[in-house]
Amino acid sequence: MSRRSTRTRRRQSKRINTPEQADVELEERKSLDYRDSCFKGHFIVHLCDLDFGQNGNRLIYDEDNISRLTNILKIQGCLRLSRQFHVPVVVDAGDWGSNVIPQEPTLVTGLRMSQLETSLNYSLFALDHESVIAAARNRFKELEIEDPWWVADVYVIEATLRNELLRNLQESYPNDQRPSDGRIYRNIRYYQGCLAGIRNQTAEQYWWALLESEPGSRKGDYLRTLPENLRSAFDALLPITGIWAGMSIGVLHKLKAMKCDEPIVCYLEHIRSTFNRLVDHDDNLISLIDAASVKMLKSKVPRISSSDLSDLEMKKESKTLFPFLDDHQRDLIWERLIEIEYPIPTLETFFQDILYLDVGQCVMRQLCLAPPKGKSTIDKVLRSQNNGFVAGLISRSYWEQTVQNEQLHDLWRFSLQYAFELTPKKDHHRRVPRKSKDKERAFSMSVSEEINGVPSLLLLRHFLMLARNYAFEVPGSEIDLVSEARDLPRLLPCDFPPGDEDEVETERRSGKPFTDSVQADRFALSRESLRVWDSRRVSAGFVRRSVFRAFFSYLNSGIAESPEFNLSMEFSEENNLAVDSNELEPMRSPSSWQNMVPLSPSFTGDYGSFSIAEHSQPFHYPHLTSYSQPVAQST
Repeated sequence: MSRRSTRTRRRQSKRINTPEQADVELEERKSLDYRDSCFKGHFIVHLCDLDFGQNGNRLIYDEDNISRLTNILKIQGCLRLSRQFHVPVVVDAGDWGSNVIPQEPTLVTGLRMSQLETSLNYSLFALDHESVIAAARNRFKELEIEDPWWVADVYVIEATLRNELLRNLQESYPNDQRPSDGRIYRNIRYYQGCLAGIRNQTAEQYWWALLESEPGSRKGDYLRTLPENLRSAFDALLPITGIWAGMSIGVLHKLKAMKCDEPIVCYLEHIRSTFNRLVDHDDNLISLIDAASVKMLKSKVPRISSSDLSDLEMKKESKTLFPFLDDHQRDLIWERLIEIEYPIPTLETFFQDILYLDVGQCVMRQLCLAPPKGKSTIDKVLRSQNNGFVAGLISRSYWEQTVQNEQLHDLWRFSLQYAFELTPKKDHHRRVPRKSKDKERAFSMSVSEEINGVPSLLLLRHFLMLARNYAFEVPGSEIDLVSEARDLPRLLPCDFPPGDEDEVETERRSGKPFTDSVQADRFALSRESLRVWDSRRVSAGFVRRSVFRAFFSYLNSGIAESPEFNLSMEFSEENNLAVDSNELEPMRSPSSWQNMVPLSPSFTGDYGSFSIAEHSQPFHYPHLTSYSQPVAQST
């Protein structure tokens, strides 16, 4: 049997159990009979009477589809009579004949249809084709038609089987684009019972079928094989309805292959905590944040950037920001929104920033004696390669949660600081700016890098030496490492854009860094820069530090006070190690990211006395390292 057929059979075996055909027909017949019994016919309606409510599907809609349909209607016109464009409308039986009254048509003549008139302040609850109706409203506005009409398929419903009929009418796509990955993922997990706690296998099967309808697509496999910890992190975002427009199921296999579960989960938790902060943990409010508003918030820093604040304030006043909230709710969220002091993360920024993390993980893998397999991650493999723990001084758990976390924090920092220099250019490269002046700057910087840049081999050996001084076993011989261990050139403080008031555009605040900000990005991830948090403007350096902390704050969440810590201080004094006690003051749980910085003492070693302001040295606890070896510089 061929390998291809074996893989196909294995994938099919992982799929959810398909129902018996007889059961499918029974449910379908029951639903169809009820649908026919509720159907009242085709009616002409005022376009302004259609209301799509606040259902979750509406909050995920991407406005790009509305623009697409608007262009189609400009070309072919509005086809209102065709069955595929009819809008399903449901009316409660108690309202039929009182609040909703059929009568002779007045909006258009010559059609054998009745027209629905509604009482004051009563709207017709429409269940599908919102993108088409939104596009039609745009088109009729351009044509200056004051009271346009549409055709609705009207259902008058009782309580029996009501929910299933509503679901069938809402979840159909005769003229829309294929539903987004976010809508598919969210509905699959919803019907599996992740939100409501009640499973609907029929509805779940429908969404699995949509996901796997594309020929050659393996998205279904990617979703089924997603590790449980990553699935749980995504599921924690399910209540934030509007955020799911940024979901990309086709990248889930990449997340699994990267073996970076810890930073990935950390970033997703950062998204969840940010939106919970906005609504003060109000589940009702968070479910009403729509996709368009999430797109407006993406990467904005309203507390620091006056232009971001002004832009969001204008959208708030026009009520395009958070349109499904009332004025009081909008004002409450606004008070918290203007205090956000970092780029607001979304699922869209997550999948863009993953591209940058992917470069860093390629560097970190070079420290692994064996590649991570199964449920192992890069962090777990490196922890197993560390021999720095000394029994009796502090507890192992305290050492792992503080010292080892700080060491991994510093290694990840260096791997992203020189990520593109330590990976092949054919595999990973920075983005090229679009503006002419930025392209010129990028070109001059590339010339300077060619002349004055540090050779990649020296950077790699420096990286290995840094890990070795943290007591990690690393590939390569000791002789090679020691012979090549030299100080790297000191990074000069710089940032981008060069002007003190200029800021980077919103589009540049997520994803891979650009070729015109190499030096600023590099300095931003120096230990010196991470210790001194400058938040006066949204610069390239500010963005780089923010993204790094979104991924790696789990490694630096604060060190609690502990009796064992005092023991380590006494040990340093007994051995006459020159350690500045101010540098080793225990870190408490930070109230904001500004406090999340690596500990970095000054040292007296073979190179004499120096401080972090002059040379960014690797972080050591006094009882972990013997200073008989040259100390690798951590730039």
